[in-house]
Amino acid sequence: MTASRKVSAFDQDAALSRLGGDFELFDELIEMFCESADDQIGEIETSIREGDADQLRQTAHALSGSLALFAAGPALETARRLEHMGRDGELLDTDLHLGRLNGELAELLEQLRIDRESRQQAA
Repeated sequence: MTASRKVSAFDQDAALSRLGGDFELFDELIEMFCESADDQIGEIETSIREGDADQLRQTAHALSGSLALFAAGPALETARRLEHMGRDGELLDTDLHLGRLNGELAELLEQLRIDRESRQQAA
């Protein structure tokens, strides 16, 4: 029997590599992302509710860019799926993916906050 292993919501090494190892910049980006994530999700929810496929594509694309910076695998995959659904005008199952994205973002935000706080406490 194999024990289950929790997958990290982001890859700190990959994210830091993109930033030249700059922890200060990394922490600033975490703060900015934590402040903007709710607005981005709100825009995605609005585009789905209004059936606006192009707005869904644009907003999910912007969110994907932020998630890629953090190498946030699970949330990034779901945001890209929503982006493609918007591009293709395929809005049928967007609520399912939005629910998944909300959960993945909650986990990501929690892990990012813990990561940042642990560095601040160590300093």
